[in-house]
Amino acid sequence: MTEDEKEHIQHIYRTHYQDIYQFLVFFTGDQNEAEDLTQEVFIRLFRSLSNYDGRSPLKLYILSIARYTAIDHYRKKSLNMSFQTIG
Repeated sequence: MTEDEKEHIQHIYRTHYQDIYQFLVFFTGDQNEAEDLTQEVFIRLFRSLSNYDGRSPLKLYILSIARYTAIDHYRKKSLNMSFQTIG
């Protein structure tokens, strides 16, 4: 990874972290879960950044990742709770 790429990633993170975190606090109602999910969002973003085509603002792309990350989290959480009630 070049220095320019590192700087670009840091800029994206600094620019969008707070908005994504606040969105996830609202979505989850839990600051700890929101922190964990925010980190997961940025991991997913940086893995998929080469797929971003620029047709929509980057913030919308990241919010979309955040929404699906939160939904995935709740699906897994719900599934785990279902198995716990069975056992």
